[in-house]
Amino acid sequence: MAEDGTFRARHDDLALRRLLLDTETLLDQLADAVATEDVTGFASWMEALAPRFRKRNVAMDDLVRLLGSVRRSVLAAVDPGSASEVEAAIDAAVAALNRHRRLAGDGKKRNPIAAFLYKGA
Repeated sequence: MAEDGTFRARHDDLALRRLLLDTETLLDQLADAVATEDVTGFASWMEALAPRFRKRNVAMDDLVRLLGSVRRSVLAAVDPGSASEVEAAIDAAVAALNRHRRLAGDGKKRNPIAAFLYKGA
């Protein structure tokens, strides 16, 4: 959140608190994935959460940024032998979120005139 100054502008205090609570659960799931050496489980868990974040108006780009911060924090605290598993788990989760990003149109904002013309399509 500190890297992106617009993050606080896009989300109110309640949304930021929810993201902080979600990050706590995310860290638990990441620890389980590293302990069991199942990186695909973490990615599928993140992919299953994507609709929940959509309903809360959290863009997939924001989740990818959040995972980047988690990556840096976890790599600073984890044993160097487990670093490759952490990297693989987070990379798989980012790839899953990028697929949802394409589906929902987070990548680029629509032209307002085109959105008005094709509203029913």
